[in-house]
Amino acid sequence: MMKALVKPVIMTGEAEYVQFDLRKAIENPIIRADKASTPLYAFCNLVSNPPRLENGRIHATSEAILEYTAIQLDYDSGKTIDEFIGEYKDKFMFALYTSYSYGFKPCDRFRVIIPLKEPLPQAEMGFNYMSVMEKEFNGCDVSAFARAHFQCVPCIRAPGAPYRYYFNRIDRYYEIPYTEIRSYRDRVLNMLAFDSAVEAWKAEWQLEEEQNYDGAVRWAQEQLDTMSEGNRNNTMFKVLSFLARVGVPYGQVNTLLVPQECDGEWERMLQRFYNSRY
Repeated sequence: MMKALVKPVIMTGEAEYVQFDLRKAIENPIIRADKASTPLYAFCNLVSNPPRLENGRIHATSEAILEYTAIQLDYDSGKTIDEFIGEYKDKFMFALYTSYSYGFKPCDRFRVIIPLKEPLPQAEMGFNYMSVMEKEFNGCDVSAFARAHFQCVPCIRAPGAPYRYYFNRIDRYYEIPYTEIRSYRDRVLNMLAFDSAVEAWKAEWQLEEEQNYDGAVRWAQEQLDTMSEGNRNNTMFKVLSFLARVGVPYGQVNTLLVPQECDGEWERMLQRFYNSRY
């Protein structure tokens, strides 16, 4: 049994905090003809006074969550079930089950619940956490590492629909790589500090040049140079999200280089982030 914040259906902002029998739920998936009616859960501890809606139910936002007791992974491509089991079965305990679309769409589509040795504070999450964890679990959808990530409970669309599950019963819990996360944060801050130093120097001498984003662009190119084949779209999306958020102009972003086979998707993402501005 694990404590979970549970949303009754996908499109709702309300939730209940309950004891959840994960093993029983995985072994006996619920049946829903419409995926939108599927409940979602997040395994966590709540803040002492979680925000509530007018009906008294807990508001299902990150502000309600103090820390996570398990992380939840989503795979829709990039890794098969057998590949995941083979890679991690000797490393830590986990439970795996296929998603609603398994057997109806291409590729293995599955979800993984990984209990943590120590809870993950919500305050430790964010961009640096996401960047490290996507490399820890290559091929996982990076949205799985976002704050307040809810995941559909085990569910199939009809009796007899394709479904598979696996319990990795090993007496070892996963530990969040905090050292790597903080090291990554420091590297990013050091690169961005170069930009700040240049701006301070220009301000002191009253230079009216465009803001310098060399540190951010160097960081972005490093991410693109080291991205793994099964995680390229996630990495490109993450890089462009960051550059757009800190205000790097299109002219500098357009100097970045990606593998030739990624040119088309890179251009589409560039248009998504920058077309409305330039």
